[in-house]
Amino acid sequence: MGGHSFKRFWAGWMLAVWALLAHGADGARPAAAPRSLAAAHVLLLNSYSPGRAAFDRVVESFVLRLRTAGVPLEHIHVEYLHLNQPNAELVAPARRAMLSAQYGGLPIDMLVALQQPALNFTLKELAEISPQAPLLTDSEPSTLQLDANRRPLFKYTIMPDIGATMKEVMLLLPRTRRVVVPAGVAEADRAFLRQAEVELAPWMRRIQVEFLQNMSWAEQMRYVANLTSDTVVITGMFNRDRDGYTLPTIDAARETMRAANVPVFALFDTIVGEGAVGGAVRNLPQSGIELADSVLAVLEGRQAVNAGVTRVPAGPVQSLYDWRQLERWQIDAAPLEQATFLNRPPSLWRAHRAVVQGGGAVIVLLAGLLAALLVQRRRLARTELASRESEERFRALVEYAPEAILVLDLEDCRYVDANGEAEKLFGHPRAQLQGMHPSTLYAPGQFGDGDVQQQVRGISERAWAGEPLAFERVVRRPDGSTVTVEVKLRRLPAHGKRWLRCSYEDITARKKNEAELLAHRDRLEELVRQRTEALSDAVAEARAANQARSVFLAKMSEELRAPLDAVISLSGALAASPSMFEPEQRQLGTINRAGQQLLGMIDDLLELSRIETGRVPLVLAPLALQPLLKEVMDIVRLRTENDRVMLVLACGGLPPPILADGPRLRQVLANLLSHAAGALGQGTVTLAADAQTAGARRWRLAFAVRDSSAGRAGLARQDDGYAGAGLDLGISREFVRLLGSELLVRRQAGEGAEYSFSIEVDEAPLA
Repeated sequence: MGGHSFKRFWAGWMLAVWALLAHGADGARPAAAPRSLAAAHVLLLNSYSPGRAAFDRVVESFVLRLRTAGVPLEHIHVEYLHLNQPNAELVAPARRAMLSAQYGGLPIDMLVALQQPALNFTLKELAEISPQAPLLTDSEPSTLQLDANRRPLFKYTIMPDIGATMKEVMLLLPRTRRVVVPAGVAEADRAFLRQAEVELAPWMRRIQVEFLQNMSWAEQMRYVANLTSDTVVITGMFNRDRDGYTLPTIDAARETMRAANVPVFALFDTIVGEGAVGGAVRNLPQSGIELADSVLAVLEGRQAVNAGVTRVPAGPVQSLYDWRQLERWQIDAAPLEQATFLNRPPSLWRAHRAVVQGGGAVIVLLAGLLAALLVQRRRLARTELASRESEERFRALVEYAPEAILVLDLEDCRYVDANGEAEKLFGHPRAQLQGMHPSTLYAPGQFGDGDVQQQVRGISERAWAGEPLAFERVVRRPDGSTVTVEVKLRRLPAHGKRWLRCSYEDITARKKNEAELLAHRDRLEELVRQRTEALSDAVAEARAANQARSVFLAKMSEELRAPLDAVISLSGALAASPSMFEPEQRQLGTINRAGQQLLGMIDDLLELSRIETGRVPLVLAPLALQPLLKEVMDIVRLRTENDRVMLVLACGGLPPPILADGPRLRQVLANLLSHAAGALGQGTVTLAADAQTAGARRWRLAFAVRDSSAGRAGLARQDDGYAGAGLDLGISREFVRLLGSELLVRRQAGEGAEYSFSIEVDEAPLA
């Protein structure tokens, strides 16, 4: 047991080193884990002794992953069972007692058994250690073990994928006819052989597959040293040969690679780069991480539990190859598009990439600078061309401007340039204008008693400061004549110079025209005043005449109404007397009707007079159209004595009660209908009414009176000859205007006459 204690000390020391490495790699302790992980205990049972590189890498990544997830280092227990020793079965009871004493009192939350011997030992010897704790293994339990097992059992496969490696062997070496697999007889070795037989079964029809487990290890090495060229070797799992000779799997693979005279393919990444060509290898550190993730999933309740064995899928294998071995055995790597290669010499590009990239960057930079210089040169050329064109356009605009333009330099307050119009206006040549002071051009007496030059400079400085200035001056020409000019000063952009643009426009003719216009305006104002006075007198006379007419009509109506009432009353009484003969009664009836018509004409004259003087107000009140139209028809039927004229009412869709002046509308419709009926000898007179919406609670009403006097001519003459026709139409026209519309009259020979108008009204409010 002393050797065992040393081995356990060695395992504990390795765990401490792994913890320090994990802490150093992270730079800080991991975040606090959930209480379930912080309190969890995990026991990992390794079948063999420590120092086996392949499984040490699995254990290392397993511990680091649990530690990172939050399981404390002191709660991660690793035990090496040394089941590869010849006397392993003899010391099994002592090992069980030691483990039971050490872990029997601990709440183990999860057991992990690596390889078949550890699984068998756990199910047989350690059933009483945390009997309800789940067990995770990489091996396959037997049926008898499953029947006797009480723990939840999970299987994660770390076993290599020999079938995938065989597939890549045939891609790289399609002429292969034999595959040799060195193997042992330990429990893990037999489990590997069973898996290999299943995965290589599809290939056994085309190639010969030899498993060497029936040979001693020395015989196997001599055998692989004398193979034919159409043979390859695949190193798998080896722990003990038939004679009891033990050897770690990675050491067995290394000896195989040294002894074989043909390409050796691997199933684990550990030996790729040490002599193996490569293969579809199992990444052992990644397998340790996946094994730890499976443990975490069970502890956190994320992994479902199935009856019997719950299988946890492993990650994919990795195509990993040694480039030097591929070149050694002259193997073309083209079929391995997705493979990873070790020891591959850098390509010309990869070897000199930095130099090429640096040179390329310099070339690109120089090309960019050259392009920038060319662009800048083109921009400069375009700018110079645009500047010349702008200067030429400015010169042309100044030279051919309709006003005189001079450029004033404020440094010495003298002109430095002038256009052709300036020569014409001032009567001086351009060369003489250049260098002249503005005050020399002006006629005296325009600046008061002050210094002329100082006043000119003050005005110029104001213009330079940005103030827009415009004023009038009188210019004296060399011939003594004077002209009135309008002067405008504007700041002129000029780099490093203080220049002003001075424009002079001859306004002599305009001033003369303005004076004449002022004189005309005075005369027009006098005429307007005189005409206004005359118009006021005419308006006063018209008002007086209108007043006199109104007084005359009022007096005449009063004077005429008394005798007419007497005539109407007397004629009516006599006509009703039984003592009168029938001819006398007809004559008295005629006298009565004539008196009534004359009285109606007098009333119409008074009404027309009131309308013209604006004394007739418009009174709006709720009005229902249908009763009003029927009332109009009844009134006109009573007035009409001619029974050969038929009156017809044609109504479209009429609105609900409206706001309108009912008496005025009734009088208009009655007058128009009576006029048409009286002027028609025989036929039909139609009163038509229609309504359309004109907005929210607003209506457009259309009224028309039509007669059917087909073929009658001289309608205007008959209308004029009808008693009261002119007054009816006049009063109706004025009332329609009062209602906000116009009365339209259409007469056409053969079609009769039509009187129409339309008004807009609002709906009456609801009661």
